[in-house]
Amino acid sequence: MKLKMGHGFILTTEHTASSYGIPVLLNGITGQVYGPTDLAPDTRPDLSISAKELVGYIYKNKPRTWRLRLSRPERDLLFKFGIASWMKEYRQPRTTRELR
Repeated sequence: MKLKMGHGFILTTEHTASSYGIPVLLNGITGQVYGPTDLAPDTRPDLSISAKELVGYIYKNKPRTWRLRLSRPERDLLFKFGIASWMKEYRQPRTTRELR
């Protein structure tokens, strides 16, 4: 499964660095691969954000129409990368009434 994130980045499980279905962030320009906890590419050393935070930032700043067009497998790919806190589709129920 592949999801083009923009800025040359692709979230994919089809790379050899991906294991057990956990996606990796692939820089389509340089070919470098980043896991969720790796430092984000092309960032200053003093900034030090993770690749997971970078994907969350890209997701959050995409147009709402782009986010709504994501298929279930694409949303699952984002969820497995660990950005569920940015995704309303995976929000946890707050009360027992919402569980019904």
